[in-house]
Amino acid sequence: MTTLTSSLSKRRWFKLFRQIRHFCCMPWKEQSMIAEAFLLLAATRAALLVVPFRAAAGWVGVIVPPNAPGLSPAQGLADEQRRIAEEVATVVRRASSMAIFESTCLPQALAARIMLKRRDVSSVIHFGVRRGEEKKLLAHAWLEAGDMDVTGGAVASQYSEIALVI
Repeated sequence: MTTLTSSLSKRRWFKLFRQIRHFCCMPWKEQSMIAEAFLLLAATRAALLVVPFRAAAGWVGVIVPPNAPGLSPAQGLADEQRRIAEEVATVVRRASSMAIFESTCLPQALAARIMLKRRDVSSVIHFGVRRGEEKKLLAHAWLEAGDMDVTGGAVASQYSEIALVI
């Protein structure tokens, strides 16, 4: 009889094998974008482990309060920019699901922001907090490009926004 841990391990390996097989069958352009997203997720995750958050966020923009003067409301995206933002959202989500390391909201937002910036699509990272169980403070990061949620936007309404990276 197998133990629970060994069966979980087998499932993980089977899932990884399926993902690799699926990845190999994808078109080259999609493979390269997923590889880019995966490498950026790994790099941002590693950076966040060794560099203070403020410094890491400063690499991709300027940290400002959400009510900073001069901030304009999100503008709509041109059709091509929207297509690019949707592609980036999809590949970051896929790469995150393939990751063998923890790929939470912040590495996803940072990786997607870098990918969008490389493709000349402007975006804003939002940071929010809320009280969880036992009054524990929980934080969340999400990325918007224009009026579109790229990463983490599904639960953003549950958080009080405290900062932006523009």
